[in-house]
Amino acid sequence: MNTQLKAFRQSFAQAKAENRERATLVRTVKMREPFEVYQSFIHQSYPSEIACIMESATHDGTKGRFSYVCMNGTDYTTFNTKKELGWLKEMLSRDCPPAHPTLPFVGGVVGCLTHELITLVEDTVKPHPIDPFQLPLGELCFFADVIVFDHETQEMHYVTNVRILNKTETEAYSEGLVNLRAMERMTSHKLVKWELPLIGPIESNMTQAEYCEMVLKGKEHIDAGDVFQVVLSQRFQVSYQSHRSEGPGLSLYAKLRELNPSPFMFHMRFGQSMKGLTLLGASPEIAVHIANREMCIRPIAGTRKRGATPPEDKLIALELKNDPKELAEHRMLVDLARNDIGRFCKADSITIPELMQVEPYSHVMHLTSEVRGKLRDGVHPLDACLGSLPAGTLSGAPKVRALQIISELEKSRRGPYGGAFGWMTDQAINTCIFIRSAMLLKGMLCWQSGGGIVADSTPQGEYYESLAKALAIETALKQIGKHWKNHE
Repeated sequence: MNTQLKAFRQSFAQAKAENRERATLVRTVKMREPFEVYQSFIHQSYPSEIACIMESATHDGTKGRFSYVCMNGTDYTTFNTKKELGWLKEMLSRDCPPAHPTLPFVGGVVGCLTHELITLVEDTVKPHPIDPFQLPLGELCFFADVIVFDHETQEMHYVTNVRILNKTETEAYSEGLVNLRAMERMTSHKLVKWELPLIGPIESNMTQAEYCEMVLKGKEHIDAGDVFQVVLSQRFQVSYQSHRSEGPGLSLYAKLRELNPSPFMFHMRFGQSMKGLTLLGASPEIAVHIANREMCIRPIAGTRKRGATPPEDKLIALELKNDPKELAEHRMLVDLARNDIGRFCKADSITIPELMQVEPYSHVMHLTSEVRGKLRDGVHPLDACLGSLPAGTLSGAPKVRALQIISELEKSRRGPYGGAFGWMTDQAINTCIFIRSAMLLKGMLCWQSGGGIVADSTPQGEYYESLAKALAIETALKQIGKHWKNHE
């Protein structure tokens, strides 16, 4: 018996035993470059197919172990109510395949949980009345076909998850082989050179004076004792017309991944039911990661622009690690992450393996920490994920009051910004915070950035920090488009 068939039989038996509707078939071949594979599929399937690429690089630019190209997606669920959220757990346990012995993700749900999702979990937080995007609180697609790239073994795995209801093992296996051959055909086409997009002038949803006024109002809440910190932001947008040869936002993602290698890089094209929405980004920060019932949150807080030389970088990093304001803010957010994890994890399992380490990225450097814990018995990973969003680093402390103030002071709903993007099954979740990321919808590209306001914050300083955090997207845009207007 060949190893491919043997592994499928094991997955088939496990799926039957766990009352799942899909079993996993894998074909392993020689490694190819993930983005080239994704481009090949996009050019063959545009505009009909839902597709996604998820890549990873460490902060020094080296590749993370796994990348994923997700193909032939289906609209899975959008939700705006608590009842719809309840259905999601049932759907995940039914539709997701059994856990794979060596690969962390072989199929399941990929998508975005917006900032406003908190309004389903916390009744006292009301959504902003102005909603420029008209998107649901969660947008999730299901992928039964995934290509997993293992950068350590230099192998790529074509994976298809076959429906097994009312099928014999032989019938399901034969169907899986057909699916794998189709996947290989759809990713083997020669790449074509695409035309660059037309990009209009940049605009913000507030002036510098309005941003500074918002910061002052945030500080009034701090002085009144309402919060210790609140994260406030502004939204940028440009008109962005993708050429047919490119696919939506693909040249921007290509430039972003080149300039800003990050732990969470992604480009996802949703279906027409989501109005042709495309999300893309290069985020440095975990939202929630759960594997083997261990939960991880990795707060990033404390930012400086990179220096022009390595010696200058060292001086800036030393200054950052000794800045009382930044250290106090960071400790506050570590405590908030510990509180979030403590709501779902065993108290004696909670650890902080990393505390206030400086990590450099393409344009800025950050203070980072890591908080971990083991989920308590009976806690579903989805409950732990949804109950921890949005991250404290994008809301403030105490979180609920900070979220109320954000709805009061910002000009509109955030949408994806500050929410989470990533993949999930009924057993594992890997999401990043939607920052250094953008949304392409109806010919407009939107992205958002801001900073944590504390008692010592200055309006001008916070304004320029928000611009520094927006540089990753702006620099990539500037390099791919001819039409550009700097901030006033």
